[in-house]
Amino acid sequence: FEIAPITVGDLLTLVHPDNYEYRQMFLPSDIERSTHNLELTRNINQAVRLPLTYQGNPLSPGMYFLGMTSADLVENGEQVYQRYYLIVSDNHAVMKIAPKQAFIWGTTLSDHAPLAGAPVTVYNTEGDILASGETDSDGFFIDGITRSEEPYANFLAVIGKPEQDDFAFSISTWGQGYALHEQGIRQNTLPREIEAYIYTDRPIYRPGDTVHFKAVLFSRENGLPVPSGMEQVDVAVYGDPGMSGIPVNLYSNTLTLSQFGTLEGSVAIPPDASPGLFQIALTQGEKAIESLYFDVAAYRKPEIEFSADLVPDEIVFGEDLNAQLQAAYYFGLPVADQGYTWSLYRDDGRFNLPGYQVGPMSSDWLMPRFPEYSVFGERVAYGEGFTDKQGQSNLVFSEADMALDEVQAGSIQELTLEVTISDQSGFPVSHRESAKIHPDTFYIGVKPETYFGNVNSSFSFTILTVDWEQEPVGQLALEASFEAIEWEVEETGRMEMPYQYVERKTLIDTANPITGDDGLSRLSFVPPEPGTYLLTVTSGDAVTESLVWAAGEGTAVWPKQTQNLIELTPDAELYQPGQSANIFFPNPFPGDAKALVTLERGQVMETQVVEVTGAGYSIEFPITSDSIPNVYISVMLFGRDEDGNPGFRQGINNIKVSPESKNLNVELILDPQVTTPGAPVSAQLLVTDQQGNPVQGEFSVAVVDKALLALVEPNSQPILEAFYSSQPLAVQTSFSLKTYALQLALTSELGIGGGGGDMAAEKSLRENFPDTALWEGRVVTGSDGTAQLTIPLPDSLTTWVVDVRGLTEDYLVGQAEGEIITQKELMVRPVTPRFLVDGDRVELAAIVHNNTTETMEVDVSLLGSGFTLEEGTDQSQKLVIDSGTNVRVNWWCLVQSQESVELIFQAESDGYEDASKPVWGDLQVLRYAMPVTFSTAGQIEEEGQVLELVSLPISTDPSSGSLSLELQPSLTASILDTSQAFDSPSFSDTISIVSRMLANVNTYQALQDLGIETPQFESDLSILVGESLQELLEIQKFDGGWSWWGGSGAGFLSSDAFITAYVLHGLQLASDAGFEVGEYYL
Repeated sequence: FEIAPITVGDLLTLVHPDNYEYRQMFLPSDIERSTHNLELTRNINQAVRLPLTYQGNPLSPGMYFLGMTSADLVENGEQVYQRYYLIVSDNHAVMKIAPKQAFIWGTTLSDHAPLAGAPVTVYNTEGDILASGETDSDGFFIDGITRSEEPYANFLAVIGKPEQDDFAFSISTWGQGYALHEQGIRQNTLPREIEAYIYTDRPIYRPGDTVHFKAVLFSRENGLPVPSGMEQVDVAVYGDPGMSGIPVNLYSNTLTLSQFGTLEGSVAIPPDASPGLFQIALTQGEKAIESLYFDVAAYRKPEIEFSADLVPDEIVFGEDLNAQLQAAYYFGLPVADQGYTWSLYRDDGRFNLPGYQVGPMSSDWLMPRFPEYSVFGERVAYGEGFTDKQGQSNLVFSEADMALDEVQAGSIQELTLEVTISDQSGFPVSHRESAKIHPDTFYIGVKPETYFGNVNSSFSFTILTVDWEQEPVGQLALEASFEAIEWEVEETGRMEMPYQYVERKTLIDTANPITGDDGLSRLSFVPPEPGTYLLTVTSGDAVTESLVWAAGEGTAVWPKQTQNLIELTPDAELYQPGQSANIFFPNPFPGDAKALVTLERGQVMETQVVEVTGAGYSIEFPITSDSIPNVYISVMLFGRDEDGNPGFRQGINNIKVSPESKNLNVELILDPQVTTPGAPVSAQLLVTDQQGNPVQGEFSVAVVDKALLALVEPNSQPILEAFYSSQPLAVQTSFSLKTYALQLALTSELGIGGGGGDMAAEKSLRENFPDTALWEGRVVTGSDGTAQLTIPLPDSLTTWVVDVRGLTEDYLVGQAEGEIITQKELMVRPVTPRFLVDGDRVELAAIVHNNTTETMEVDVSLLGSGFTLEEGTDQSQKLVIDSGTNVRVNWWCLVQSQESVELIFQAESDGYEDASKPVWGDLQVLRYAMPVTFSTAGQIEEEGQVLELVSLPISTDPSSGSLSLELQPSLTASILDTSQAFDSPSFSDTISIVSRMLANVNTYQALQDLGIETPQFESDLSILVGESLQELLEIQKFDGGWSWWGGSGAGFLSSDAFITAYVLHGLQLASDAGFEVGEYYL
């Protein structure tokens, strides 16, 4: 047992993340040693008390090194030596660090009285002083700090000085990390200073398409506008890196921001680009701002829009659920007599009644939360069916189909129906729809007048019964029970969940109230003993439970969790600016406690210290526009446990605030909404704020094929959500009691830790099928809030989605959508593969639609070039098509040896006509062929000619291949043509760096020995060898060796003899080849 005092400087060096080896060797010079003989049971964790003294005296306030070892502790044949660093203090420090703010609260440990006028210093792990000063009369110190660019940086706060009475200490590693995780709180301790909302005209593209993009830059730290002086942003677009891991730069430019903080641009994807995930990256200098990804794929768009309406979409347990299916082509006609399959899924739901608790009590706050095994829940039924002539079908699901006998009584359930269908083209399409199943026709809301009270005092509750629309339901007979409840920790023996909490209930009293016409009633119960009580109110199949706490001479029975969590209970789930939020938190300590209450988000916004004299406390704070979209209320409760030891409880809650006041009303008027391909459409925008006043703003307009949007999810958020969705917590909290020795010991004891002719189509030909019909990146409304533009439509038969989104200069944002359907009375839809193979016999087809009220006689023809019709196949075929139906017609063809095949499908009937190419355009013709290489070598010993005969197989078709000959003067010359320098990728391990360097050194040496002059190649090799040498020298250890990895965070790795020998071998070879390597390194 070894102990010695250390300084603040020692501790700063020891906690630095790159000083692992230093920590392993560190021993203070004035260390004091002692021996303690312990009699402990093997293989059982036990907490023991050991006296802490130095030079015969109790430890004075300060910092200490503590080392412990035992002859019985052996690992890998060596005696284990454990090192610890102790903080000894009669005081307590809470530190909250935000990206640009330090908050310190210093108090005494005995009663948490403020340490007023105490000096404070805040350090980072590099030992730099970030802030210094003195605490105020409340023990608070708040100051700005320089923002760290290291996301996992640590911070230290020192109050007073070691060996003085006002000394206290905290470090950010004594934080809330896992406690936040258990409470469902997202944390980002280093949010971006500048953010960007990036979006594209659509989420997916083909090679050869043009990508239109727009970005809005903003700063939450600056109240959303970008800082003054920021006028330009660098924009780059990268292709998918593929197996090489190196993305291809497709676009680089510096764009100027508009007065609205926006930029926009376009980039063409090369036709030969490899499909994959492409990236748009915004930077300013070396600092990354934001990225957006989009897909590039050889996709096929669906031709059917499929919907499934669950009617009604809300039912009661025991009722049947009806599903009405509708299948239609994107150009508006029904998909008749087609088969489909379906699956039904069930999952838990939720009913919200502001200010009231509704439904059975959740145990999520007691137990760790695990993700669902399925996105939609459990599959409970499946089957198949057919659509009728109108493209419709009906399904009926019974209670047995929904497997409702397996769910918790009183709970709400959510059902998801997934249906898949395909038409004559064979392309499947799926759709999902959800419905709710309520336990009864009404819900019971319970609102305690107080969550805490005293023994033998009345607890009162307000009861409100409402329907599904939150309207009151009166004259309901209720049954209420009041029970004492406790939780016991039980071991499960399972690795994935080693413990669980088990409820123990004792009935205290019952009641049978009846609600009035307003749905209201009141209840009251008197708790006979201190503890936690559960009120359960039922009627029919509706159930609601609520917890309250009673204090007295005994102890409130609050379940002690591994992270000392308490639950904060707000009086609503969503607030509006101008309202007040009332938050209740319990006091599980047997006596009074002191609570530090803070409002936080990007920094500590408000602070309050309250005395908690009962079994709980309710605190109220106003909701303002600055609270949008959310704030976090944090409570740190400090008191003494049953044994008089200092303890803490902690809780945090995300208070959500409606952002509706930031939302613009965007009205989009399209005329006409149903038209023919190629026709223009007028679009008008009318934009107002929430008060109905017209506003001037900048908007983008994208007109995109709806069938394409069905392929993938959007790659960007709606604009309101992007700016005003719930933000993660940027404040990290640490405090001394988190690592209080007795607290750690108690936790340890718990154990939980050419076709038919060359004719061309005479009628209008549809051949322009872009997936984006229009992109306008900057449409600015006038002072009257209006703007107007014309949309030119392409040749597609589809539904076009018009997406409008934008903002004002003060960052009010809005979005709207509209649809335009394009169709014709007579329509022909080509059905072809995406490519053809030389010599293939292939079936080409077209689906012809009659969109009139009369039966049609239609002539359907296949025209084009690059193919011949099979004998017996007519170029033109006559069809009779009933009103509102379609017919598929086929042609058998032989593919000719051409680069591509042009296909034109044409239909005509008494004044109606349509002609179309495939959506793919001309079909590429591929050949089954592969390159063959043959090499030979020889020697010409005297002047003259030598004949070399090249023989080709008899089966060779000269029109379907090529032959190339290449002559080199020597074998060495042929090798050089295929040689390349080996670049070292980022984040390489040490062996990879040396191996690539050796390959380049050997190639360079070979060129020198052979006297071959290749200036550019030699220059590339020299540069890369130099870079490898520099990298090796930078990652050399202080003892002169090398470890297997030398990158960032490798400070804990020791030198390795084998790797060091390999590096020295490589350095020697590089030196022998003429590269400069210092003698020190060899």
